[in-house]
Amino acid sequence: MKNKRLYDTLFGLAAFFILTGAVINLYYPQYAPYIFSVGVALLIIVRINTMYKGNDFRLKRLQNMQIIATLLYIPAAYFMFVQSKVWVAILTAAAVMELVTSFRAPSKK
Repeated sequence: MKNKRLYDTLFGLAAFFILTGAVINLYYPQYAPYIFSVGVALLIIVRINTMYKGNDFRLKRLQNMQIIATLLYIPAAYFMFVQSKVWVAILTAAAVMELVTSFRAPSKK
């Protein structure tokens, strides 16, 4: 139970850093990639440690979609560092995948 609370807190913190990095990029593009990257690193840690270990095919597929969405944050962070606007498209694709899995996974669990 304590681990679940810890990972929920880390997930919230990761989401905060990712969102803050994306918004701050409008005003302070020199600091935004670092904030965004910290959030991505935290999110990767959470996703690795909270993987689904059951036998349900649908939940495994949704888990794979979440992993792909999480891995999409890495090139988004890279494109933030090189000051390219491609990061917006990648972040949008990852957010849509996260949105789909967030609506589908809890109904199945």
